Amino acid sequence: PNNMPNPNLKWETTAQADIGVDISLHDRFTIGVDLYNKLTKDLLLSRPLPPTTGFSSIVENIGEMENKGIEVSLGVQQNFGPVEWTSNLNVSVNRNKVLKLYNDQPIDDLGRGSNRVMVGQPIGIFYSYESLGVNPSTGDIVYLDKNFDKSITTDDRTIIGNPQPKFVGGFTNGFSYKSFDLNVFFQFSYGNDVFNGSRLYLESLQGGDNQTTAVLRRWMQPGDITDIPRATNDAVKAGENKRVSSRFIEDGSYLRLKNIALGYNVSKELISKLHLNSLRFY
Repeated sequence: PNNMPNPNLKWETTAQADIGVDISLHDRFTIGVDLYNKLTKDLLLSRPLPPTTGFSSIVENIGEMENKGIEVSLGVQQNFGPVEWTSNLNVSVNRNKVLKLYNDQPIDDLGRGSNRVMVGQPIGIFYSYESLGVNPSTGDIVYLDKNFDKSITTDDRTIIGNPQPKFVGGFTNGFSYKSFDLNVFFQFSYGNDVFNGSRLYLESLQGGDNQTTAVLRRWMQPGDITDIPRATNDAVKAGENKRVSSRFIEDGSYLRLKNIALGYNVSKELISKLHLNSLRFY
């Protein structure tokens, strides 16, 4: 047997409350606002078992999570002579929180970025060591000694980032002029942290991995002010250079031109001879 059976398993359940309003003004402006609160119970998770059972874990309904937020959309349609313009902006704000786990025990070390699931926090927070930078005197990376025991241990780990964005959205603009049409779509996210796992290897100054040009600004002599620690053959210090920490946490906010399309609609007089209703090149 690979797993211990649990005859008491049941479906995860979700209860959600929504309230919304849609407003149209002069057939040109539209406004939509939606508020929601979503509670998910009986989440399926593995909890640890004593090794004497012959198994390491069992799947049970032991988690609860909350998502609540607001979604806003704004639309406009306007004509400028022969040019017709339509635009829509939507923004979504979601706040996620883990409410319950087995005995409130966090689920630790998920993924390369040391993500964690813990009660009272958004799901998947980055939980590891806080980097204080490079010591200008020694060139060694310095980490926060949270419990002041003069030693960096797992007890010094803390929340160093949140992968959940503060808000996300999209912005669409459409233009039409006679037989031509143009559509431009932007997508954006703001306030989310990302863990750059590539830098963990490409800026650690050790191993067989190639390094980025960032290591050219590494510490080389006392007094150097830099964010890249010294190169060393000391196994302990080299390991410190590669420690998962806030050093590799970056701002994941972005604005992306997701799609742009230019089209031409062939007139019905021209395509009627081909027995077509419409023909568009884009």
